[in-house]
Amino acid sequence: MYYSRITLDLAKLPPGRLKELITKGSYALHQWVWLLFTDDETRKFLFREEEGQGFLRFYVLSENAPTKNDLFQIETKEFKPKLRKGDRLIFSLRANPTVCRKGRRYDLFMDLKKRVPQLERQDLLILQQAEAAEWLKRQGTGAGFSLISSNVESYQGKCVYGKNGDRITFSIMDFSGVLEICDPEKFLRKLLIGFGKEKAFGCGLMLIRRQVAW
Repeated sequence: MYYSRITLDLAKLPPGRLKELITKGSYALHQWVWLLFTDDETRKFLFREEEGQGFLRFYVLSENAPTKNDLFQIETKEFKPKLRKGDRLIFSLRANPTVCRKGRRYDLFMDLKKRVPQLERQDLLILQQAEAAEWLKRQGTGAGFSLISSNVESYQGKCVYGKNGDRITFSIMDFSGVLEICDPEKFLRKLLIGFGKEKAFGCGLMLIRRQVAW
């Protein structure tokens, strides 16, 4: 695997690219990032977008190293963490957590509001943190980790437009916390696959670091 920090200087965008970004938004960004992995027939990378002053930065985890492209400044290193059972990692995750009920997918927090609509705001916030932690625990069951602690840093709705101009709405949740490795191989496989839905729009990438120096 490879971990990359990729920067897009908005001031240097050609007029045609700038127009494409304005009209297509997140869909255009995903397509541009995919240009760096032209040998991949299917998406084999995850990315997370952060906005800066006059630039966009993407943190990317990929199966293959990205290729050069004039649009981006690319910094890449091989990603081969040596993990053992019992290791504890600090994580940051941007995800689109959902629940499935009667064959349909629902936003995690919107589903909670429907089930307990009369809660006071303070009680709702406490329940939201608990619900998010349960979602992470379920993810860990199939991903080789157990959850030690977690916190929802932010939650927001997002609207993007797909390939055919279809309007797509979903939520983005930023988590932070500590996890413990139960199965290193399973965890690393899941790390590349990603967590939750809407990976095409910048969700699913978990960033990790040790509680002590590597």
